[in-house]
Amino acid sequence: MTQTLFSLPKDKIRVLLLEGINDSAASLFTAAGYTNVTRLPKALDPAALHD
Repeated sequence: MTQTLFSLPKDKIRVLLLEGINDSAASLFTAAGYTNVTRLPKALDPAALHD
């Protein structure tokens, strides 16, 4: 059996979905075990994205 290694545990990875992405994308991340998923309706300016 092959074991997949990740750089961080999935609960430590922040996923940011911009531009009003479809609900199914957020659902797929959640179903895959990512618990820190944020969705925003539009793009962020560079300073806000950095934060």
